[in-house]
Amino acid sequence: MYVRYCFYISLIFYFLLCPAYSSFVITVNDKDLELHHNSEWEQFKTRKPQFTRAEKNLLELGEAYQLLSVEKYDEAKTILLKLSYLKNFVLIDYVYYFLGKIYYTQNRLALALRRFNQIQLPPHYDFYRMRGNIYLWLKNKDKAREDLKKYIEEMPDVDPMLATDFKELVFYPELQYALLIEKRDPREAFQIFKKLHIAFPEDEPALIEKKMYKTAKTFLSTKDLTKEFLYQKAYFLKEQGQYNESEKAYLDFLNQVEKDDPLIDKVFEDLYYIKRHVNDVAGQRRIIALLYKIRPEGAANIEDKLIQLARFYWNQEEAQHALLVLNKIPQDAKPAYLDEARIIRAQIYGQRRNYKKAITTLNMASMNSKDWEEKRIYLLAWYHYLNSQFEQAGKTWGLLTTDEFKNSSSYLSSLYWQTQATRKIKYEAKRKTSGFDDLLDKIFQKDPFSYYSYLSFYETKKKTKVEPQKKIKLEIPDDLFTRDHVDKKWIMRASALLHAYIHPLSAYALNQAFKNSETTLQENMIYLQAVLYSLSREHLKCVISLNKILELDQTLPHFYLKLLYPKPYFNFAKEYAQSSGISPYLILSIMRQESGFNEKAKSGAHALGLMQLLPRVARSLASERNTGLGPENLYDPETNIQYGSKLVSQLLKQYGNNLILMLASYNAGEPQVKKWRKKIIRVDTREFIEQIPYSETRNYIKLVLRNYHNYLQIYENKVLPPVYKLYISYKPEVNLAK
Repeated sequence: MYVRYCFYISLIFYFLLCPAYSSFVITVNDKDLELHHNSEWEQFKTRKPQFTRAEKNLLELGEAYQLLSVEKYDEAKTILLKLSYLKNFVLIDYVYYFLGKIYYTQNRLALALRRFNQIQLPPHYDFYRMRGNIYLWLKNKDKAREDLKKYIEEMPDVDPMLATDFKELVFYPELQYALLIEKRDPREAFQIFKKLHIAFPEDEPALIEKKMYKTAKTFLSTKDLTKEFLYQKAYFLKEQGQYNESEKAYLDFLNQVEKDDPLIDKVFEDLYYIKRHVNDVAGQRRIIALLYKIRPEGAANIEDKLIQLARFYWNQEEAQHALLVLNKIPQDAKPAYLDEARIIRAQIYGQRRNYKKAITTLNMASMNSKDWEEKRIYLLAWYHYLNSQFEQAGKTWGLLTTDEFKNSSSYLSSLYWQTQATRKIKYEAKRKTSGFDDLLDKIFQKDPFSYYSYLSFYETKKKTKVEPQKKIKLEIPDDLFTRDHVDKKWIMRASALLHAYIHPLSAYALNQAFKNSETTLQENMIYLQAVLYSLSREHLKCVISLNKILELDQTLPHFYLKLLYPKPYFNFAKEYAQSSGISPYLILSIMRQESGFNEKAKSGAHALGLMQLLPRVARSLASERNTGLGPENLYDPETNIQYGSKLVSQLLKQYGNNLILMLASYNAGEPQVKKWRKKIIRVDTREFIEQIPYSETRNYIKLVLRNYHNYLQIYENKVLPPVYKLYISYKPEVNLAK
């Protein structure tokens, strides 16, 4: 008995004192990033005898995770059951979590619940969803509600992995609907809805209506049922683009309530939104008139509706109607609406090429916020430039190139166009001018990989430095384990998961360690987190992490540039781009901007997948044999890239290989491009881009060109030709080596 007692004591001390994180160093190379797989993993599996017992345990857990990810549940379970006896194993909660996940997937819910309840500190927020659903199945609604609410709270806003269980999430648990219906503000409810289910088929609204009504009968009184349900139903239909059905539901709601109901203003706001999206101008005017009739003292946000109506008239080339609507905005309206009205008025004059009146309007305007004042100054400089008042334009842009605006959106563009104004002065006066080289240097210093750095390259021939770095180490520094305000348990987990090659959960653990900390992640930890996200195919999270470094005005090493501009699905891009006669890097550039490489992405306009294709557009591109192409097919990466490449190729042919017009059409549609080509008469392509009325399309073109230029620099040591030469073929790039 004494011998056995001593044995157990020594065993406990062994597990306590044996380091859970490893003495071996993990490295990642360029090829690993392209394959999203660490090649050392296979090597370590064959070297198990060389490791300590703790290291072997970590590698075995990593092996179980790999088997779990490819649905080899029985093999994974064999390893996990063996590890489950190691009570002092640093990642024992993850052993129970993986076992519970296997049982949950196999619908063995009692066993899954038993394993989940053994967990002391949940390893991931998805734990709450699975356990909550089990409690719901067991009719324990209180515990189910508690877990599912925790799931919603813990779920991050940006998570491309949310739709991995897409097929399962089509049939939502009733309690999740209860959480939605309990929200009296449908906007808040819909945000929860989007976080829970980021992708669903087109025919889903009927299922939503049926399930929501069934749940509503349980959680709402008979008195409130009709009103609340109709309101929620109408809002959900509107958000899914089912405008006719939504309008009918809103009208049904209005027939059920009194005139003093506080929801009426929101209903009319949503009806106005619907009319605006279906281009029903008469309907918009009727709604505004009806609001004034019901609310003689003034409807909520009426100024916002007038501004939206003015913008609609302006986009429909009815500028005079737009000006008349702007004149109806009361002078005692909120300052933000008055500022926006002044800016729109000046832009209308500018679009009519009445630059003097636009300048006068902007000079007379006094803005009430820094953001609107920044926009006023930028537009003022731009209209001086278009009116050939280059000296005045340069001085005005100079106001936005001070340190006060260094982190503003207009800083780089102001620097670049200030140099162009200076060049125009030099050309007209036939005299030497100086200073613009310093301005261009500031652009490279601020962001060497921006759109304006691409434009500046052809004026300075200054290539952005890209230093090769083939391999890096992945490690967590020792000082983090002793630092104050950092959760030591989560840091220990992050380190152990790192050495078990469980990359997604290691990145999540790092976040949790600093979640309640007053300090932010160190620079080296941001780099580590970015690599883990990249290896986990979570590219959007990776880019968000690296942007924290760029915000500090620091230059990324070459290795991390490949994380910022990754090449997922490159084989598909290369195959279908080449068959369509275009560059695969152009396809990557569009994917990066459209979806952040999230294959389950879905926009508010119901564009789907990597290249954000509308189902009707994809069907029009499909051959007769593929007429059954449905929305769910567009979530498949190969299918999406195939039809996306075909669309890009068709648009290029339509616009005579003009890349700028193709990108504008891809983002805003062919009718808008046709209007802009009539309105904007500029020889200079750069000036054409700057004058596109839609800020979203204007920025989209700049960002895709930036992506394209940077992909060529990083991977091919080439650059994109000057913007005025972008009538492209398959290989438009310029070789820098020559």
